Amino acid sequence: MRATRVVRLGRASPLCKDPLARPLFAQRAPLHYNRCMALRPDQDAELRRLTVEGIRQQLTYAGPGRNAVVPGLGDGMMLRGDVEEHVAKRERKATRRLIWTNTALAIIGIVIAILAYYFRSTPTK
Repeated sequence: MRATRVVRLGRASPLCKDPLARPLFAQRAPLHYNRCMALRPDQDAELRRLTVEGIRQQLTYAGPGRNAVVPGLGDGMMLRGDVEEHVAKRERKATRRLIWTNTALAIIGIVIAILAYYFRSTPTK
């Protein structure tokens, strides 16, 4: 059974129960529109304030399973599964940023090597 879908800023309502609920224009919506927002904005802000290591330390105090409450984070009502998804999302962003940074540095290095070879091999008169 699907929860009622509500469009708010192009996303499904944060109150929906179905993780695959989509906004009304979902036929062409990008992949990140396909999930409900599990964390409230204040909870998300609290997790963004903390480091990934600090969040993982708090996860050790939570019980097993995705529906266990993580004590000591925000209002104390965050579920372990939601917090783990937030940590995984932050790690994916960091990995993407690292890949793009390394790619840019490689391109800059190649350009510098080409320019150095060109100016070194050009005879001066």
